[in-house]
Amino acid sequence: HLDFAEAMFAAVLRALPACARTWFTALPKPQQVEEYTKTFVSPGLLKSSILAVQNSAGGISGDLSVRASLGARKITAVYSKDEASLELAITLPLTYPLRPAEAECTKRMGVPEGRLRKWLLSISAFLRNQNGGVAQALALW
Repeated sequence: HLDFAEAMFAAVLRALPACARTWFTALPKPQQVEEYTKTFVSPGLLKSSILAVQNSAGGISGDLSVRASLGARKITAVYSKDEASLELAITLPLTYPLRPAEAECTKRMGVPEGRLRKWLLSISAFLRNQNGGVAQALALW
């Protein structure tokens, strides 16, 4: 029965990461769940998330280029249009998806501050609150 429970836990984390994160943050003592996830579940989910981003990079708009590194747990997206460019770094925590991915702007040129804040807020909200993955967040961005 334990194998079934482990498989179900991994499946929930994969399919419903935002729901699992909500459950996790409500736990009174989340340390054991976090450690178990970090050791046994997250490595596979990190790998599949990075591979999904790499596989979808070809289908993303020509104005957006994407690089992903499993070792660094980081996805870098560069959006360039006319005179404007923006580099976005998304870092996946060791306990992903129990802890949300974090997005930050690492470089920008010609992008107004207000628009940048709006983009960062929307991608951060998607990564934190939606059940989609990083590849879907980048496609929407």
